[in-house]
Formats: sequence, structure tokens, C-alpha cells
Amino acid sequence: MALVRRPRTIAAAALLAAPTVLAFMSGGFFEGARLWTGLIVWAAVAVMALAGRLALPRGAGLVVVGSLAALAIWTAVSIAWSPLKDPALGDAERVVTYVGFLLLAISLLRDGAAELTAPSLAAGTVIVGGYAVATRLLPTLIHSHLSLSAGARLDQPLTYWNALGAVMAIGIVLLIQVAADERWHGALRAAALAAAPVNGLALYLTFSRGSLAALAVGVVVLLVLQRTRRALALAVAALVASGVIAAFASAFAAVDSLAGDAATRRNEGLIVLAALGVVCLAAAAAERAVAAGILERLGRRALEIAVVAGVLAVIVGAVFIVGRNPEPTPQEVPSQGANLPTNRARLATLKTNRYDYWKVALHGFGDKPLEGVGAHGFQALWLERRDIGESAQDAHSLYIETLAELGVIGFAFLLAFLVGAFLCLRRALANPGFRPSAVGWAAASAAGFVHAGVDWDWEMPAVFLILLCLLGAAIAAAGDPVVDRDRG
Repeated sequence: MALVRRPRTIAAAALLAAPTVLAFMSGGFFEGARLWTGLIVWAAVAVMALAGRLALPRGAGLVVVGSLAALAIWTAVSIAWSPLKDPALGDAERVVTYVGFLLLAISLLRDGAAELTAPSLAAGTVIVGGYAVATRLLPTLIHSHLSLSAGARLDQPLTYWNALGAVMAIGIVLLIQVAADERWHGALRAAALAAAPVNGLALYLTFSRGSLAALAVGVVVLLVLQRTRRALALAVAALVASGVIAAFASAFAAVDSLAGDAATRRNEGLIVLAALGVVCLAAAAAERAVAAGILERLGRRALEIAVVAGVLAVIVGAVFIVGRNPEPTPQEVPSQGANLPTNRARLATLKTNRYDYWKVALHGFGDKPLEGVGAHGFQALWLERRDIGESAQDAHSLYIETLAELGVIGFAFLLAFLVGAFLCLRRALANPGFRPSAVGWAAASAAGFVHAGVDWDWEMPAVFLILLCLLGAAIAAAGDPVVDRDRG
């Protein structure tokens, strides 16, 4: 039996590592990485099907897979009327890859592999976040390409700051869930909370407002589903630790705004790195204190005071960060739309060009409500109808862009996919054997799908494959019989 399971274990590990690997390939966005990913995924599907190991879900899980497959087919069909044939073909290839990847996730992320889904994906986000932060704190060792469009926003290794922010937000939610899950060894729980500030610093340096909102949604969902003092205390500890290191880093212009010469960047990076180490150790100590029973000794009143103090600390830190004028970035991005800074001043404004993107997309939907303008048609639509000189290929919202490009038919498939995902997550939560893990799956998925509503995560496999792993594990858990594992 061990020999039979070993290939499946290796395959599951490779599946869970895929988002991290693609993160270091520009998020898997470009043609080469996209094509190779699709070929590998569907080759693995074929092998598993021939070996009789490909699991097809039932009920809501079948709705999820079927609607995603229907969306892929409809995207491919829409190439016929799309104004941009080659990019439309790329969009269709991506969705086809997602279908195959979801089938693999359902088949491989079962039983023990399902339980390891959250820790494994969380570890992957820490690898990505650690590398991203290292490009600022150890610039002489970890070099990165500075793009004109990014300005001071941290975008490596995915090459898009908002996508990196989304991965970090999802990762923080998963890290909190792992730290709060008492089934894991104490060392793993402490390490999970210690890693949260790494992702938190990376998230801050992206200056991604949508990612911060997604993090807030994910944490709230996690706490609502968890409903334990332990989870609340650890969530506050993770957010406070992240806020502290973000506020500290904001005082160093070389780290925060890429100001200064090479020597200044090296020296200030080392200072912030030392502070990050201290904060990570403090987070680990907080988890150990909670595990040792400090919450029981504090009592309910003292815990409430501590939570309020933690929340106030986060708010004060946020005010401290946005209340000071940052150093100008070495490169400024010319814009004919909303005057949006590319440094932390971005966090102090609600201005955005997204309303212009959405308006054009909805006008396109109004013109062709049934079938849409065709896959990747928003780019042409934007050039025809834009009011500002910004270039844009995507409507920066999965849901609005689907309406514009694929019409009511495509949106119906997407809606069925989302409803099926919700039902599978709810069933996984109802399974006592998987509920502790399913809480993390649901909370991280909430963060991811909220962010997809304000950006183009759908086109970044490094982001969306994380959500498909979580959903695949949930579908597998929802299809299993309800068993209380504590009773054998």
C-alpha cells in the first residue's frame, strides 16, 4: 500500500508546489509558461485517467468542474468573434489548464494530502514573500528587475504588485489558520505565526489596497468560522506583528521608496531585516504563550482589552504609515488618468482608474449582452471607448470582464462555478474530520475571490492555482463520508 501511495504523494506535492514554481516564472502569465503548464497538467490528467486514479466528483463538485469546463469551451468558441484572435486563444488555453488542474486537485488532495493543503500552500507563499522581501532587504545578494510601471511597489517575482499582494493576503490567512489548528505540532504552529510578518511586510510593500481589503475579508471569515479565543488572539498577533514591521520599514526610504544609493539601500535593508527577525521571534513567542494557556489565565475581560489594544495598535500604525509624506520614487509613471502615486502615498487615497475600466466593460456588455465581445475583447473595447490615456488589457475584475467578453452565457457558467464552490466548501465545513482545515480553505478562498473582483488574478496562474488547490481539497472532502476522525 505504501508503494501504491508514494507516487500519489509525490504527485500531490508537485501539485501543491506548482503555484510557487509559477510565481518565479512571472506568475505563469506569459505564453511559454502558460503552454508548458497546460501540457504538463493535461499529460498528468491522461496518465491518471489511464491508471484509473482520476476521481470525478458528484453533486456540487460536478457542477464546479462542469461549469469551469463549459466556461473554457465558451471562451474558445468566442474566439470566432473576438477582435484579438491570438490573445483570445491564450485566454482559452489558460481556462483549459485550470480545468485539468482542478481535476488533478480533486484526485490528489484527499485524506492526508488534503490536511497538508493549507500548510503546504502557506509555506509556498512564505517562500515567495521571503524572496520578495529579500530584494529590498538584501539588494546586493538578491537582485531584482525594477520596472517602470511598478515604481516603488514590490512586484517580484510575479512581476505584478497586486498579484503578489493577493498571494501574500491568502498566505497570511492560511498561516493564521495553521497556527490556530491545535492538531499540528507546536513547532509548526509557532513557525506559521512567525512567518506571518514576512508576508505582511511583502504585502505592505506592494502598496496594494485591494490586497489589504482581501486580507481583511479573509481574516473576518476565518474568525467567524473558527469562533475560538485562540484563533482571535493569534489573528490579532499576526496582524499586529505585520503592522509593526510595516510601520518600521516605512521609516527607511531606501526600503520603502527605493530612495538612496546602493550603500544606503544595503545598510537600511540590514536594519529592517534585523527588525523583521525580532518581530518574527515575537510572533512565535506569542503563539507559544497561547499554547501554554495564557488566554485561560488572562480571563475574558483581559483578553478583550488585549484584542482592543491590538486593533488600536494596527490602526495607529496605519495612520503613522500614511500620515507621512514618502520619499519620491526614482521613477515616476506618467498617467493620463487618476493621479496615482507608485509609493506608499497610494495607501492614503481612494482614487483609481478601475471605475473607468468597469464603465467601458459594462458598456461593451450592453452592446452584446448575450455572447459578449469575445475573449480578450476588452483590450480593443478599451482602445475604442476610453476617456483616459491609460493602456489596459483587462477590466480589473473577473466578474465584470466576464460579462463584457463572454456575455450572460459566460457569466452564467462563472456564477455556477462560484455557487458550486460555495456549496462544496460548506459541505467540507460540515465534515467533522475536515472542518479545521476547511475553515482555512474557505477563509483563504474568500480572500482570493474578493480580490479577483478588483483585479486580474484570473490571468495569473500563480494566484488562481492556489484557489483551485483549496477548492479541489474541499470538493474531495465534501464527497467523502462524514467521519469523526477523533473516534477512529
